[in-house]
Amino acid sequence: MLLAASAVTWAADVPRPGYAVVSLIGDKLSVVTHEASTGTTIERNRTQALPVGGGVFDAEAMTQVEAALKRLDAGARVTLYDLSSPAMFEQQDRFVEGGRLKFSPAVVAAMRKDGATHLVLITKLLSTAQLQAGEHESLGSGQLQGLGFYIDRAVEMIRFTTGETGRGFFAPYVFAKVSLIDLASLQVVSEARIKVNQSAASVGVAQSPDAWDALTSKGKIDALKELIDEHVPKAVEALLATQP
Repeated sequence: MLLAASAVTWAADVPRPGYAVVSLIGDKLSVVTHEASTGTTIERNRTQALPVGGGVFDAEAMTQVEAALKRLDAGARVTLYDLSSPAMFEQQDRFVEGGRLKFSPAVVAAMRKDGATHLVLITKLLSTAQLQAGEHESLGSGQLQGLGFYIDRAVEMIRFTTGETGRGFFAPYVFAKVSLIDLASLQVVSEARIKVNQSAASVGVAQSPDAWDALTSKGKIDALKELIDEHVPKAVEALLATQP
């Protein structure tokens, strides 16, 4: 009985984990338009950046992280941090070098003071465009990063279930990396990658003269939020599944 009581006391003395949460993906939306040069096999993308004010997408992502952490551990301490200065959205590979966090010591100290033992950091992921549209599993060319929309007005589309055909598709996408970092050692504990998209193919009765018009302005924003709401919690669950 004494041994059992000691074990319970030891467990009670172990501090609960605390989490700092930072998201750095939502400063802009990239509108990536596929272009094939006439008479050649050269393919390229034209990219337009649309600035986003107010941090709406980063707030959405951090809220989803907080909710996921508290579902996994109702007693977890979670603090959200707004670090959205313009410089924080550029060259994000510098934040983690050699598997170690390279944030400002003052920022790390503030997180520790707030009781955080770990940092959940969401950054932009640069990766090859492999988008799903209709029954197609891998469309797109070049590389995508962060949040945005991919447009191909030329690719031939077919809905295999009905045989309907059309030309072009529009794909809101989220390409992000979610990292769990131990704030004592500053070591990256685990990482999860998010490479997801929705799509609207211009086929059948839904066929539009321009794939960009497949969704309204509100529909475009809502599509990105839906991707964040669905896949950020899954990434958090994957991160914590590796923990003892």
